[in-house]
Amino acid sequence: MKIQAENELVGDGIRVVEEGDPVEPGDTLVVAEPFVYAIQTQYRTKVCEKCFAYRDGWGEITACPTCESVGYCSQVCREADEERHRVECALVSLRGRKTWPHRAWFIARACLKVQAEGYEEKDRINNRKSRAFGDLVDHYSDVTKDSTLQAGGLWEQDVEELL
Repeated sequence: MKIQAENELVGDGIRVVEEGDPVEPGDTLVVAEPFVYAIQTQYRTKVCEKCFAYRDGWGEITACPTCESVGYCSQVCREADEERHRVECALVSLRGRKTWPHRAWFIARACLKVQAEGYEEKDRINNRKSRAFGDLVDHYSDVTKDSTLQAGGLWEQDVEELL
């Protein structure tokens, strides 16, 4: 999805509101890919890693044949995600473990993204603004203070093992 010109329609007829423009109910404020995401373990057989399509039927999401840790709704999605998934696929295969807590997966992906693209690589969100990984707000103290986020084990050890 690309932004063509100021206040023009984007993708599926979505108008992105630019900074300073009046905002109406239902307006799209930002159109962007997530910096990093991790599909929760219980949804890995139901949600496509590339397009996030939800499929409830048996076998509608096909696992990566190499690592079996991520799934895709189609060959098109698998091929489109191949470049991004290549490094993590190799890491997962090397570790010999198919399932990882989604928090560990998320942190590992963040580390891999920063390593591959840099901390300040810009991503356009509209005609006037862009964002970089370095713009994200640090929530480390929130995570370390919340004991419920570490229930079931120390996921930090999983990140260390994966990377």
